[in-house]
Amino acid sequence: MMKRQNGFIFMETIVVVSVLSITLLLLFTSYSYILRKARERNVFDTSDTIYKLHYIEHILVNNSSRSSIVEFITKENVCSKIAIAGAVNEYECNLTGTFNGNTIESNTIESLKNSFGLQKIFYIKPSEVYNNDTLLLHFDATTIDYIRKLGNNDNMHRIYKFKKCYNDSCSDYEIFHASVEEVPQP
Repeated sequence: MMKRQNGFIFMETIVVVSVLSITLLLLFTSYSYILRKARERNVFDTSDTIYKLHYIEHILVNNSSRSSIVEFITKENVCSKIAIAGAVNEYECNLTGTFNGNTIESNTIESLKNSFGLQKIFYIKPSEVYNNDTLLLHFDATTIDYIRKLGNNDNMHRIYKFKKCYNDSCSDYEIFHASVEEVPQP
């Protein structure tokens, strides 16, 4: 008579351990992603960013041949028109690249980028972006949140995006937004 064996055999043990390992690996990657995203916080219109915004606009106008910040945004080679259907007069100034020019404008932009953590300047009409999903997908999540906070506004806005790093590798950081609304003169 054959004796009945109780418990797992070696192959069953290996299969159980490998399934548990894969499950734990998937849980760990999800958990680390959640922790990393929790470190990224959106901060809108703090007094610090509003002061920086005013200071940056003052520097850009005074250190360039432009008469206004709008002229700087629409005429400068750093800023480009957003080429998506539905974008009428929307501009994006991506300041995360490197500028090799010897002009006053490129030196000024480099110093602003390094001193204030200025990443981008958007010149948009929130109502055009707010109602256009194709155009909205052009922006990152923090900027979309900020545009939604501005609401369905018909005036042009200059939105400044700042990134503040808390360590050398910039793995812990916060994104700040501030904007200036252009109110038409009656």
